[in-house]
Amino acid sequence: MLKKKCKKKKWLKKYFQDFFVKERNRLNYRSRAWFKLKEIQEKFKILKKGMSIVDLGSAPGSWSEYAIKIIGKKGWIAAYDIRPMKPIPGVLFFQENINKKKILSFF
Repeated sequence: MLKKKCKKKKWLKKYFQDFFVKERNRLNYRSRAWFKLKEIQEKFKILKKGMSIVDLGSAPGSWSEYAIKIIGKKGWIAAYDIRPMKPIPGVLFFQENINKKKILSFF
């Protein structure tokens, strides 16, 4: 049990020293995943103005938070997760299990 506690403390120390965790905290983003989508966007240009996006497993909402800035007001995002997510202007959030029949029939 003590060994497990030491590993957890080491992991936490390393986590909080991570550059992207520090930037996330400084910029008040929802998670460090925001930077991963930014990197993907810069390399592949996957998001376009006016796009419609479904964000599955969206909580805490970093990808939706980043994507809504790119797609603008003419686009929309439907975000789904079984966990709660704080609202993001321009993003429709559904706290649902997407495996439910009523959700799957939407697609």
